Amino acid sequence: MRESLAAPLRAYPPLERVPRLDPADPYLEDRLARCVVEAVRLYDRRPLRRQVSRASDPVRRLREEITLAEAGACAWPDVIVPMIEQLISLAPALPAGRLEELSAEFAWLTDRYATALARVNARRLLAHFDSGALRVARPYPRAVSFEDGLWRVERSGAAPETYDYVVNATGFERPVLHWDRERTALHLDGAPAGGTAVGRLEADLRVRSRPGAPPERVWVVGVGTHVRIPFANHLRNVVRQARQVADRLAETTPSNPAFSVISAIRPMPSGDCLS
Repeated sequence: MRESLAAPLRAYPPLERVPRLDPADPYLEDRLARCVVEAVRLYDRRPLRRQVSRASDPVRRLREEITLAEAGACAWPDVIVPMIEQLISLAPALPAGRLEELSAEFAWLTDRYATALARVNARRLLAHFDSGALRVARPYPRAVSFEDGLWRVERSGAAPETYDYVVNATGFERPVLHWDRERTALHLDGAPAGGTAVGRLEADLRVRSRPGAPPERVWVVGVGTHVRIPFANHLRNVVRQARQVADRLAETTPSNPAFSVISAIRPMPSGDCLS
């Protein structure tokens, strides 16, 4: 968990080195990690391992992390938003494939932040566990189906259980645009036969049929820009992109004003484009 969902207001000078790092440095991950550690230690000298719970039981981990946060022993979440901002600045200079490597290397930290509860909600959740109103059911469901007005949940090695309601709050899939075989049409909801994924965006966020080709009148904003930008669903990043595209459209007076802005927060049917 983390103390709040708000971005920190303090400065973190060690993170300001990130955009100036050498993208081709084979020790780039280590240098990034050093920047993060130095930033955390500016405000809390405790090692990172003492600022998080390592308990395997989720309820115990929740309880321990609430205790850490309420004791002021949880400084690490404050550095994540500034770190994301600096990595977004570094990303365009990275060689092909390097962005994915860095994202995977630091997923343990950024994913922990993205899925963390704010303290007030963590307290509420813990109260439900303590009252017996909530429990963790294991293992992960193998199948979920709706039968005779009830939800039937099946797990390996356990008898099926029925529930009145099921809330699905899991899953995230990054959308990928695809050209058709002739590169004359874009598909938002899957790869057509013989199609090619749009695997690169330039700084203007416009789609091109191939490297070096003139830009199409299509901009991508939001999660769909993950091929260029790490943490593409980061809200500040999305707002910046939206403003960039809006400013560009406001400057342009085309003879044929047919533009599409694809806000790919989720895979959308083609009818959901804005023109």
